[in-house]
Amino acid sequence: MCGKIHVKCTMQNNVSRFETNMLKGVAIIMMLWLHLFLKESDMGNYTDLNLANGEPLAYFLTRLCTPVSFFLILSGYGLTYLYYNNRLSPQTQLSRLLKLYIHYWWVLLVFVPIGMFVKPGRYPGTITDVVLNLLSWRHNYNFETWFLLPYALISLSALYILKVVDKIGLKWAVAITFILYLASSYLFSRYGTFVYSQLAIALLVEYTQFLFSIVLGVVLFRSKSLKQGVRGLFVYVVLLFLLILRCLLPTAALDPIYSFLVILIALRLPMPSIAKRILSYLGDYSMIVWLSHTFFCYYLFHDFIYGFKYPLAIFIVLMVISLVVGIVIRYLAKKTIEWLRI
Repeated sequence: MCGKIHVKCTMQNNVSRFETNMLKGVAIIMMLWLHLFLKESDMGNYTDLNLANGEPLAYFLTRLCTPVSFFLILSGYGLTYLYYNNRLSPQTQLSRLLKLYIHYWWVLLVFVPIGMFVKPGRYPGTITDVVLNLLSWRHNYNFETWFLLPYALISLSALYILKVVDKIGLKWAVAITFILYLASSYLFSRYGTFVYSQLAIALLVEYTQFLFSIVLGVVLFRSKSLKQGVRGLFVYVVLLFLLILRCLLPTAALDPIYSFLVILIALRLPMPSIAKRILSYLGDYSMIVWLSHTFFCYYLFHDFIYGFKYPLAIFIVLMVISLVVGIVIRYLAKKTIEWLRI
């Protein structure tokens, strides 16, 4: 196993930025599909094939979607890369997080005023609502941004997390964080109402839950056979087997492990160059799409999005609209970052 002093032995196995964006593209596809078709209350809003048990196919396929752990593993990989190149510190992470929050604030600046006309009872709320949503401490503007604050804390403490991983060894880190992941998942499943009613407790439990996926990102970085082993058409067989297994065992306890295996397979998966470019493009805008898409499909334009009736059409429309808006928001955020010289 590679330690920090032997970092050079892993360098030839690093995933390129293009490949990372491809994987982020897969994750954002998962996220949109999950958010569009997971809610049973929306089943009557689209026309779909029904399985033998009466479930719509689109709803059934949400079992394959684990975007949070997918993104976290990729984040863990990126943080580990920075760590082994001596580019990881609380100061550098604070700068990166400020850039992320500037994108988030532009999302709010675009959608909250629209919400004041479309849903005046919900937006902007009280002054407290405005301040706490800007900090991502409260999520009543867009609940799906709950991910932002625990991710920020993970990023700020990443240097110390990775030092602990180095000290105790990767095998122990995987084992300990997996146990913490199961414990935190149990707390959410059994005492979710209480946990979410106490924001500080929810933040602590979410932080603890994230650690396992971050450590799997370390495993991904240290792997000596990241792009070796099974290749060619047989990779499709392995992927199909994994997807079937996931459908049969859709437990949240296995989400990070499933995501990790999908990433490993995707890195070996033969696909046309156009598909790779599309995934990479989606991945490049994944952050903005993540922060904004539920304003369209949940909070402001729900009936318009589901008005396209068929799951694939609904998905494509949401993705295209989110991308178009994302291009504009990223441009505004980039200009703001340049003006602030961050």
